[in-house]
Amino acid sequence: LRNVSYQGNQILGKADLPVIRVKYVREWPAWHPFSWFGLGRSSGRCGPFEDRISPQRLKKNPNCDGKKLCQAEHTIQGVKWLELGVYAKIGQYHLYQAWYLSEDGRLYPSVQSWNLSCNTDHEHHAYWRLDFDIGGSDQDQVF
Repeated sequence: LRNVSYQGNQILGKADLPVIRVKYVREWPAWHPFSWFGLGRSSGRCGPFEDRISPQRLKKNPNCDGKKLCQAEHTIQGVKWLELGVYAKIGQYHLYQAWYLSEDGRLYPSVQSWNLSCNTDHEHHAYWRLDFDIGGSDQDQVF
């Protein structure tokens, strides 16, 4: 997202998701013989990975008439929301990253994923980046 305004006031210069870190649980301790050789799950090692949603990884979304950028409007408990999202594939992962903006000024980032690269316990850590440009880029201090 770029140049986000609310009620005529600029709030954000830019908002994005530059990286999703994926950390896997090590299945065997370092001293276990199965962890000495091999790759991936067979060694007890998988990742960590850094997933980056980039333009070349964007796919046409069948749920959005085959477009790469999904735009939808929703009303939840009487509040209107705008959804802007993209679908991407990174390896075996399918990712849907979206921004939800409400008419009352709320902003919710979201990322959903499905499928597996390694069939073992893991956690996704989304690193959201928000460049606040409140009232213009020369006044972007947040206290």
